[in-house]
Amino acid sequence: MHGTSGIGVSTPWCAPLSTVFPINLDAYYDAISPAGGGDEAAFVDGLVADRAPPRDLDLVCAFLAAHPPRGRVFIYGAGTQGRAMAKVLTGLPGVELAGFVDARAENIEQFGGLPVIAPEALAGQCFDQVLLAHFSKEKRMAERLVAAGIDASRLRPVFSEPGYGAWALPRIRADFRAGLPPACDACIVSTAGLGHAILPAADLRQVLPAATVNLFYGRAQSFLASFDDDSFPVVDCLQSLALLEEAVRLLAPRLIYLRSSAHTEGQYLTAFFQARFPGIVLVNEIYDWSVLFEDGGLCHRYDLSRDDLARARFGEAVASRHARFVLSKNGGAAWENLVESFGAAHCGYFPQLLPSTAYSPACAVEDRDDNDHSTGRVRIIFAGSLPPSERVGGRAQHPDMHYLDHFEILAASGLVTIDIYNAMHVDAASDAVYADYLGAFGGADSAIRYHRAIPLPELLMRMSDYDFGWHSSHLPDDPQEQIDRVVVANKMTGYISGGLPVILDDCYDYMGELLTRFEAGIIIRPADMAALPDRLAALDRRRLKAGARALYAHMAAANTTALGTLESVVQRAVLDPLVHEPTPYDQKETR
Repeated sequence: MHGTSGIGVSTPWCAPLSTVFPINLDAYYDAISPAGGGDEAAFVDGLVADRAPPRDLDLVCAFLAAHPPRGRVFIYGAGTQGRAMAKVLTGLPGVELAGFVDARAENIEQFGGLPVIAPEALAGQCFDQVLLAHFSKEKRMAERLVAAGIDASRLRPVFSEPGYGAWALPRIRADFRAGLPPACDACIVSTAGLGHAILPAADLRQVLPAATVNLFYGRAQSFLASFDDDSFPVVDCLQSLALLEEAVRLLAPRLIYLRSSAHTEGQYLTAFFQARFPGIVLVNEIYDWSVLFEDGGLCHRYDLSRDDLARARFGEAVASRHARFVLSKNGGAAWENLVESFGAAHCGYFPQLLPSTAYSPACAVEDRDDNDHSTGRVRIIFAGSLPPSERVGGRAQHPDMHYLDHFEILAASGLVTIDIYNAMHVDAASDAVYADYLGAFGGADSAIRYHRAIPLPELLMRMSDYDFGWHSSHLPDDPQEQIDRVVVANKMTGYISGGLPVILDDCYDYMGELLTRFEAGIIIRPADMAALPDRLAALDRRRLKAGARALYAHMAAANTTALGTLESVVQRAVLDPLVHEPTPYDQKETR
């Protein structure tokens, strides 16, 4: 590994993110390797010890029934796992369930008939033990409780405790092996669902060999169903590094295509594969890079512990230096400054850019100079994620999610209509969760109209009825995340696929650069939002729509180039497996 301290993280510490730009990646990753850290083997051994146990709710409940806690017990996590644990423990001799602990306690007074308290309130309670009920966030939960004054010895992280792993793995190993397909040429390792994939499944089918197996290493409850129609066999590894390692050894692939992201479990897998399977060609598709987020943004927004964050960043260090090929959705001058330090080959890819056949009905509609047919107002569509207000503390959305604040300013002008299609509100069964939005933004005459999610082809067809797609999300005083400077977001490529110019705020450097270069939208300062309606009314929307089509052609050409490069990497790995092609870092370290 590069540097003297390897990738060990005995002290989970990270340098301030402000050091990322404009220095190169070498200096940054040297900075986050603490003096005295362990070597690569120790780092990976620590990963395996922590992540070997299978994250299977039925198994963990059976283990709890056989090895229950004693005394007065709280369960941290008022969710699916917590409910299942409570059901197992109810009525067991020597166990008294006192209630649940949950960060959303102010919105959940009772759960399963038991009281719910905030982590900060636990210190004032009488109890013997706290069970941490989450597949992957146990460390973050423990951090919160220790910070609130709880002795760590009273915390029991059931899913990751060694006793559970030693009990569970022998019970499922034979069945897991029996469920594996025959040996293969390549493995996809997916840590989340297809909604967090850069390369679409159809393109991946084009470049990977027919003998490919998809090893799923993520939360089955949240993401596994997205692979129901996958053309490759899918194997659930139960978020167990022990089972994942066993699958790779038995399948013996020549190439691993790893999908990971800063906000999902598994960014560290790059370091794991590099250490345990150095002869296998590694391709990394990294959806969001942890190095581009402020520490607090990831820890609080995605419930990562400090150890999780350190592991994720070390995984990215290994990818940037030792992977054969890295695919990202980033670009622009700031990102290219980091890429100059890569040892791995890199290509950017514009995510969720729909094929021309999918969006042509919208683009084929003749450009119109009129505004809203009945009111004369400029028509805006927002198609993206709008979380339930209770998850983000009411209407005060966290930074980069302040859509509603802007919409209400625009609606008050009388010059604009906005249609919200919430990607998170998938069906009527979720209406109660989004009742505040449904109630606030209702009838056909409202300037702001709220809708559930609709199928993407239908959404693209409807884009022909609008003048702009909305992507502005920051307030004037919001902190700036480095990721905003370099990323290309799915909303933008979706609007461009539908032939719509984009309204963007000036926090997004690379997307703003693209819109400016192709005259495919406008950029607004958040402080100037009140002046936007008059500005929109004066714009030449025909010219901007032509710019959106030109930008689409640029994006499609760039994606074709990236796909061709990846195909060459795959073919060489599969057809010439004995040819070792070290990266510049590998060459340097063998001298």
